[in-house]
Amino acid sequence: MKPMGTITMDFQFIGMSPKQFLIKIMKHAVDYSTYVDLLCKHVMAQDDSDDKLVLLALHHSDNLGKRHLYSKILDKYRNCDIFYPYYLANLVAEKDEWVNILAEIERVTQKSDNEWVRYGYLILSYWLAHTRAIDGFIAEKAEVQIEELVQKNDSLRCYLSQLHYLKSQRLRYEGNVEKAIEACDAALDLAREHDDRYFESRALKELGALIGFYSFGANRIEESKPLLREAREICDELGDIRGKMEVLSYIGGICATRGEFLESKNINLEVLSLREKLGDIPMTEFHNAAMAAIELGKGREALEWAMAGLENVDSRPLLLPYLHLDKAAALILLNRLDEAEVHVDIARELNLKAGLESGLAFEYMIGGLLERARGDYDSAFHSFESALEINERNSRFPRMVICLMRLAETEVATFEPTLKNRDDEVSGIWLERFDRLAREKELPGFIGYALCLKSELRFKQGRHEEAQQLISEVLRMSAIQGLAPLRDKALVIQDLRVPRERS
Repeated sequence: MKPMGTITMDFQFIGMSPKQFLIKIMKHAVDYSTYVDLLCKHVMAQDDSDDKLVLLALHHSDNLGKRHLYSKILDKYRNCDIFYPYYLANLVAEKDEWVNILAEIERVTQKSDNEWVRYGYLILSYWLAHTRAIDGFIAEKAEVQIEELVQKNDSLRCYLSQLHYLKSQRLRYEGNVEKAIEACDAALDLAREHDDRYFESRALKELGALIGFYSFGANRIEESKPLLREAREICDELGDIRGKMEVLSYIGGICATRGEFLESKNINLEVLSLREKLGDIPMTEFHNAAMAAIELGKGREALEWAMAGLENVDSRPLLLPYLHLDKAAALILLNRLDEAEVHVDIARELNLKAGLESGLAFEYMIGGLLERARGDYDSAFHSFESALEINERNSRFPRMVICLMRLAETEVATFEPTLKNRDDEVSGIWLERFDRLAREKELPGFIGYALCLKSELRFKQGRHEEAQQLISEVLRMSAIQGLAPLRDKALVIQDLRVPRERS
């Protein structure tokens, strides 16, 4: 493989002999992933490996998510004080334990007189404080110490892309997308300046997600595509399968946000295949596949994915209510309403214990589907509106669009034509709002769904020619890549309405 900053920027901190060894294995490596494997194999085989090589093996294996190697190295060297903070942080711990672990990291940080080693401890403290202990003060303190350390030793500046990348993720978790984009831009600039291909891919991935998935603005998705494409290309170059999975997950999420559910499902299945290749336990893939199948009207397929998820949920307990609701939604499509109610009730109990609003919103949405299937439209409206309110408050844009679509569907289903409303363009506030949002945000799949609902409305109003024109428009749209499922939806409406009106 060719030298790159992700590897070579370590050389200035480790001494001549370790440097020569790393150059040697870099020449034998096909890509970054192979380099990391060779480095980890070396430190595992040696009884007295150089401390800095062990730290590098930990750093790079953590980059690529090679958790089995990372854990094996820590088990081997856990009695060495220099590695003890990493060993502690690798243990499964409750929140209270994280406070003690962070205190131990601070002890070892203060004890070390090697600035390169101290930087590693501080960046670990920074991230753990936000993601585990939820201690903003410790994180802010670590960030200040990192900045002071870099001012003192400018050679460490090459690692700052990592800090800005982690900072960007933290800001996104906090809901400050614009500030997150600024931090991500800084991470990308620094990564490119130092030829750090790993953090270049991560910054491109995060930037693409922030612009195309979390910002939810017109033209933003088109702006994000080249960023995610470049991130994927770099991941392929590095042999970074986990990075590629992250990129694909965002692309799949963007497709779902656009209403391109078949594309979303196919990408999700590709992620699942990569995860199986790594021997990983699936995370959200079963839930995502079930939801895509539900939106495509594939009840049996959705049921299979939901059941597969329930069989593999042990490592992700917070997904359990979602998977029960996936199963409920699939059963509703199959008109097995009593069975569906059982799983809605189970999810309700789980959501009460978890106390997560996002789970409650999803429960309202699936509960609304059940109420609607039973003809209780008033309750269905209330449930969908409750789900929409939570998703709007928490900026969960993809779910928000789905809620609007459900409300518009229900509104059209309950529309009663009269002489007074025969010429109305929409069935009411929900179809109008759903259609407007889909067009403003340029969400092609949802634009097609709104046209289908308008066609259904026109048939009800007796405006058959206009209804057929809308069907034709949807059929033309369905020829566009990613929008093929619109054809089936349009033809179902046409088949249900045209024969009935002719008889």
